[in-house]
Amino acid sequence: MIKPQRSSAYSALKTNCMESIFDKLYFSFTGQQINALNNFEPSPAQLYQAEILFTTLQRKEEYKTDFFDDKGRFMAEKSIMHLAGKSKQPMVDAFFDEIFPDAYASIYQYKCIPTFDIDNAYAFKGKGFAKNAGGMAKNIYSDPKRASARFNTWFDAKADPYDTYGYIIQICRSFGLRPLFFIQMGNYNNGFDTNINFKKSEGRKLIEFLSVHGDIGLHPSYASNFDEETLKREYDLLSEISGKPITKSRQHFLMLRFPETYRRLIDLGITEDYSMGWSSQIGFRASTSRPFLWYDLEREEFSGLTVYPFPCMDGTLHEYMNLPEEEAIDEIANLVSETRRHQGVFVPLWHNHSVNDKWEWNGWQTVFEQMLALACP
Repeated sequence: MIKPQRSSAYSALKTNCMESIFDKLYFSFTGQQINALNNFEPSPAQLYQAEILFTTLQRKEEYKTDFFDDKGRFMAEKSIMHLAGKSKQPMVDAFFDEIFPDAYASIYQYKCIPTFDIDNAYAFKGKGFAKNAGGMAKNIYSDPKRASARFNTWFDAKADPYDTYGYIIQICRSFGLRPLFFIQMGNYNNGFDTNINFKKSEGRKLIEFLSVHGDIGLHPSYASNFDEETLKREYDLLSEISGKPITKSRQHFLMLRFPETYRRLIDLGITEDYSMGWSSQIGFRASTSRPFLWYDLEREEFSGLTVYPFPCMDGTLHEYMNLPEEEAIDEIANLVSETRRHQGVFVPLWHNHSVNDKWEWNGWQTVFEQMLALACP
């Protein structure tokens, strides 16, 4: 980091900024207040770093920017830490531990929360006759293996290829982990939100099953970003079927806009969000491996929302980066190591369809299982 020169304004800067930066940084991770002025004498460089890293943590660069991809998401490649070559290192954690030694480790321990986005609950099951018939006609010539799987699922000869829920629950349990499922409730045929109809018995039974054997959260549809009533309907339906209030969320397509997305989730009753990661790159989007309280930079106030960053997604490794399985495991191992070093929470993002070891995901079930072995506490 560039070190500012000490000036006559340094004393005033120190007095005015300590509470607003160091105390806010401390509160972000601990939820506790501390008068940082009484604990140490920061250098000008530390004051500068604290300002940069606090605003990095709270995503100032994503407010009022034009760097969006074709889906309207902030581009990872334009992130300050990515451009600096530091996105795979939780720089905020390292700085925090330098300033407040043992403060975080004395409260929290490393843990792993395996998460799964349910964009499409089933490949064929619950899709209806017309959709399956049309798909069958197309697959017979273009993808015979998929056509065969569709036929077998249709006539209950074999399980649906995306029905990996029993496997996920069992393998997570074997490592002492509890899975967290984010369920996309939209069925709008808009090219983005094409899940099954959860109002029907097939969908209801799945949600009831997952809520017993794991934790569940909302996966707000892409359409819900443009219509608050749609978001409310999806939230209410998931709450009604599960029989419990929903407090966890992750944006479908990781469609996260500041500060609007988080304000809407808070109004809905969400207290934990798991969207803080990239689609096209792995690494620490907020430069931390730790959960933190979201601070609304426009309103200049802390919220009741805890943000759980995730450093890697199955599709990023396989589809965006085109990594062979061995290289993907190496990248995951590095991210796990960084998270362990800082007593963070390792939150990998997978999908029910990516662990089925079929079609384009053949071989990736092994990656998934090796990741769990690396990441389990």
